[in-house]
Amino acid sequence: MMADELQNKLVTALTSLRDQGKTPTQAVEHMIQALGGHYHDISRISVFNAKLIADVLYTVHQGKIDAHELAVLLRNMCYGGPDIALALRTTFTTLDAQAIGALLLDTQVYPESEKQQVHHALHYAKFAVPECDQAVEALYSA
Repeated sequence: MMADELQNKLVTALTSLRDQGKTPTQAVEHMIQALGGHYHDISRISVFNAKLIADVLYTVHQGKIDAHELAVLLRNMCYGGPDIALALRTTFTTLDAQAIGALLLDTQVYPESEKQQVHHALHYAKFAVPECDQAVEALYSA
């Protein structure tokens, strides 16, 4: 199944759940149950990358899902910091490197991340090295 086809099917399924009154978190939980019940299994399916999940959730729940909720959901699905950073960058295009770094360091995401891990995640999300340097310095100097 092509990624676009999968994305369209997920949008259809999650739209139905949204129309039933499910929140983004509840919709993801329902999806996890339908796929076997284990969050960590989702991140192991190559076509189910964090960006795809983010695109689908944002498409279906525009205005009702924020960057923090998305970061937590992706973390709960066992995606790593770099994948979460990239998904946030492509979904919430107004967020800068420092804002995404702060989300990665949130207590519900990866609060114990070391400086170089956050720098790598931000660079993976296609921020320029000087932006990564500046964001990391600001995040770890506080």
